[in-house]
Amino acid sequence: MNSLGRNHQLVTQKRNSQLPKAAFILAISIVALLLATVFASNASANTIEPWGSHVVCHGNDVAFGKIKEAYGGDNWYPVTILIPIVNGNQEDIDRINTVLELAHQYKIYPILRIASANVGRSWRKINPERAASVINQLNQLSFPDKLMVIYGNEVNMNIEWGGSANPTEYKNSFNSFVSILDTNRYTPIKAPINLSLPTEGHGYGGQNFYEGMGGDLNTVGLDSHSYDVYNHNQGVQFPGNASGLCG
Repeated sequence: MNSLGRNHQLVTQKRNSQLPKAAFILAISIVALLLATVFASNASANTIEPWGSHVVCHGNDVAFGKIKEAYGGDNWYPVTILIPIVNGNQEDIDRINTVLELAHQYKIYPILRIASANVGRSWRKINPERAASVINQLNQLSFPDKLMVIYGNEVNMNIEWGGSANPTEYKNSFNSFVSILDTNRYTPIKAPINLSLPTEGHGYGGQNFYEGMGGDLNTVGLDSHSYDVYNHNQGVQFPGNASGLCG
């Protein structure tokens, strides 16, 4: 064989040997692209917006529908939802489960704010055993993260804690709740404090309440309301208008 034939044979063999290698690299690239697309899709599907909304009364399809329409995005949208635990019975569990199912349907990430029941214009003190029992029995739905549970609201105000705010009593009640709560499913957070509350006549000023609780508060986060309240003797009543946004 002349030199020209030998060169042609070597070039052909070299090209043939490169074909499987090129095909392998192409296959790996395609797989990597597909995996990146899947991971990106999953990340988007499980992303929770860093900001959200607050529903004064407990959530329903009217509220969630309007919020989702106003948001207009594809991520999970966080909404604080008032969930009164009145008697700690199956009725409470069923009512809250309905709210969670609606939230999941509208891709709302619910932040559960526990309440009790109204006595006049005040809220009863939360029963920690009853509250934790109800929360632990709720249905497990596929939200993108553990649900946050806020224990009460503005508990430095007399009207929010059985007519008489008590920082030590609240701390003990909250810690008792946390000790019973299934923290594999839920993240417990202390109640927000009304930082604008006058220091006399309506409860504790925010700083005084924090000092009164002292240490050993078993919370993973702090929550506060830093707005003025028109009338510190007014409270939000439950259940509101059953046919509207606060139904």
